[in-house]
Amino acid sequence: MLSRRILPAIAGLLLVVYLGVLGAQFLQRMKEYRRTAPLENVAVEMNLASSKETGAVSAAPSLPEEPIDAAEDYGFELSPLTVKQGGYALLTVHGATLLSDVRVTSPFSYTPSWTELGDGICAFFPIRFDCPLGEYLVTAEGGGHNEEFLLNVVDGEFPVQYMEIDEKTADETIRSTAANDEYMAKAQPIKSVSVHEVLWDGPFMLPVEGGWRSTEFGSIRYVNGVYTEQHGGTDIAVPLGTPAHAANDGLVVFAEPLLLTGNTVAIEHGMGLKTWYYHMDSIAVSAGDRVEKGDVIGYVGSTGFSTGPHMHFGASMGAVWIDPDLLLDEGNLPADGAQG
Repeated sequence: MLSRRILPAIAGLLLVVYLGVLGAQFLQRMKEYRRTAPLENVAVEMNLASSKETGAVSAAPSLPEEPIDAAEDYGFELSPLTVKQGGYALLTVHGATLLSDVRVTSPFSYTPSWTELGDGICAFFPIRFDCPLGEYLVTAEGGGHNEEFLLNVVDGEFPVQYMEIDEKTADETIRSTAANDEYMAKAQPIKSVSVHEVLWDGPFMLPVEGGWRSTEFGSIRYVNGVYTEQHGGTDIAVPLGTPAHAANDGLVVFAEPLLLTGNTVAIEHGMGLKTWYYHMDSIAVSAGDRVEKGDVIGYVGSTGFSTGPHMHFGASMGAVWIDPDLLLDEGNLPADGAQG
């Protein structure tokens, strides 16, 4: 009878002791959490400060009352959301300070060239002139934020052009493996060169005065009855020797003759945006020169794949040709772009 009373009492006592030990451990852990949690928040705040400024932090920041959201200042903007073939949008990440913090995913094989501008970073988002029509999902991630955009690509409404040209000229230029290989080896790599700042100042200008447009951007071209290409620029027919002007401020990144495009100049205007000038009779600048809008860079000719004196005026963002007419309207450029 006694054992029946003592055993339950002993078991109850052991249970109380066990629960007491667990409670003590729990209280100790809570004390440690209260002691260390604010320090974790301070570390976050200091890391954010050091990413925006150079140099050491001179004083320890005060303890924050609320946990810091490192992404609260982030915001993504893709505009416009409807773009014609051969056009472009502008992707802006407000609040971003480190380029490595941002990742963009899309079906397009284009890597944005980020540039610090305003309160964050931005990049052009060009659309190829042969991009299939439809809606495309663009995802932007950074600072713990994720945002999706539907980019609608609409018809560029490009004309069809039929050209008749001397067979010898065609064989030595547009049909020549040597001419095309030379262009790909020398000019194509230049398209990936990017100055991560804005060099242009205000709207762009056409490189020649007067004349008439012999070929529009994006024209679907047939030469001697055979499809050859979609035209990557605008051709303006003017007299031989007409001065060719820089369309805006920038850095000359290419200036030499090519079999395919004749005497050729390329100018980087910042953010990977370049203008191209083909078929000139002579070149008046060299790679590495800084030029201002309106400076003479050469004289109109008919070198390379050409049927007569004209200025081929092209524009590219990365490896993508875009309609150069879009650059003539300052409203199509970043709002505070004139920093050069």
